[in-house]
Amino acid sequence: MTPNQLGCTTLCYPVRQYDRLKRALEGIAKAGFRGVGITSVGGFGEHLMPERQTAAEIEAVRGWLAEYNLTCTCIVGPHCLNSEDGVARFKRRIDLAVTLGTDLVEGGTFWPFNGRLPYSESEWRRATDLFYYRLGRAAEYAASKGVRITVETHTGLTHTGEQCLPLLERVDTDVVGITYDTGNILHRDPSAKPEEDIRHVLGHVFSLHVKDYDPKDPRARPAIGQGAVNFPAVFEQLRRSGFSGPVNLEGVGGDTEEASDEKLRESYAYLKSILG
Repeated sequence: MTPNQLGCTTLCYPVRQYDRLKRALEGIAKAGFRGVGITSVGGFGEHLMPERQTAAEIEAVRGWLAEYNLTCTCIVGPHCLNSEDGVARFKRRIDLAVTLGTDLVEGGTFWPFNGRLPYSESEWRRATDLFYYRLGRAAEYAASKGVRITVETHTGLTHTGEQCLPLLERVDTDVVGITYDTGNILHRDPSAKPEEDIRHVLGHVFSLHVKDYDPKDPRARPAIGQGAVNFPAVFEQLRRSGFSGPVNLEGVGGDTEEASDEKLRESYAYLKSILG
């Protein structure tokens, strides 16, 4: 792994709308990053929504990337394949990836709740089967466009690296891989060790979300290196596996754009120091 792989998702900025995307790109570039994951998640991170933005607006983003010497390394997409229109939404992100020159769209599974209640056994089985069917359709479309897609270690079927193994076995295609998030596993189990859990999916990790975890304040979004994650050990595991994908900050930031700027600068300095 090298500093050239370092990037940042636009989720690290608090105002997640198209009209603040250029400001987020500026802050990411000034912090030192050369890669960026552009967020396209309805109701959560709406920096670039293909259902809403015009072709001219998307083309403007290509110009901003060039202006700030940034490369779009992925589209951070929705965890939407449990819904009827999920495949159509995901296909739009695949097309967006092609337009912006990246071959990666990140996604996820689904919350293990039906409304506010846990799924019954039969409901869970049906939801899981539908998810896999839709993931297969999305993967077929991605392959036709030369794009790969990922499932994030987040919740539902893939909270940990170990829990990703049944998905990888069932899907069994080189188009689908994992976005490993170093912080999410700790939100469920603060005693977990990401540097050990990631071993289960080495060789299948297409991208890394670099997120730290503050055990004293789990809702905090600390600069990288200020929490509990052993990043040197995580990176060593990835280095040994030959990982060459994007390494993007996610879950870092502040309540203002200026606060996010500062945390990104601190994070970049720390990451560069341990990557050499």
